[in-house]
Formats: sequence, C-alpha cells, structure tokens
Amino acid sequence: MSIINILFENLAQQLELESLKLNNEGHLTLMDDDIPVDFQSCNEDKNLCIYFEAGFLEEDCSPKKLEVLLMANYFGLETRGFNLALEPGTRALVLSRMFSINELDVSQVLETLDFIPELHHEIQALAEIESKDFSNTTLSRDAAASTMIRI
Repeated sequence: MSIINILFENLAQQLELESLKLNNEGHLTLMDDDIPVDFQSCNEDKNLCIYFEAGFLEEDCSPKKLEVLLMANYFGLETRGFNLALEPGTRALVLSRMFSINELDVSQVLETLDFIPELHHEIQALAEIESKDFSNTTLSRDAAASTMIRI
C-alpha cells in the first residue's frame, strides 16, 4: 500500500469514517463545515495538494481590493501557507497548498482541516467587501509582514 493510501486510511480512522480513498485520477473531496476541500495527488504520489474555493472576484473589482488580496498572499502570512489564486474563467478565489507526502502525517492534515473554515471565511469576507469600504481594511498580520526580509 502506498504512503498516500496509508495517510487516507489513517485520516478516515481519525474522522471516524469507514474509508477515504482517492479516485482513479488521484482526487478526493471532503466536506469541512460545508466547504468542499479537495485533495489531489501530484507528481506520482510524491505530493498532496489541498485546495478549496473561497469566494469569487467580480469583474470590475477595484485596484484596492486586488491589493488587499495580494497582500493577504504575501509569504502566506494571511493565508496560513496557502497560495491564493484566481481561477481563469470562473474568477473563483482558490487557496491551495502543496505538501510532500513523505513529510506529511495525519495530524498535519487534521490541523489544516481545523483552520480551513476560518481561512475560508476570512478570504470570502475580503472578496465580498465593497470596493468603497477598502480604505479602512487592514490585515491582522501587517506587522509580521513588515518584518519579512526579502533577499
């Protein structure tokens, strides 16, 4: 049995589910507080990508809204290590994070699942703020971001 299958077998036990298995394409979707969270095996089962949608960006969004969303993505400080991207065509805000399967254990997956609903809510709230209301928007980790040193 592969490492990734063992991971999902252990995850199923922790979640008190009968079983969890990736489909033939290496994909699985779990509902986490009514949020579809996708798991995708990548690079011949060497990596596991966890991703989910957190709202949509309107066609005529303001430059300030884009700025705030990009600042949230700065070194993953506001996104807890997830990458924030805009899906072409649908304009969905997608958060994704890649894990090395050799360094991933069930406790990390459970920890990630624990904070996804809050992260989903935070990014969705940013996406839904009216452009005129962005002048007062600040990110909670602005101070931490200012201490990051780019080399």
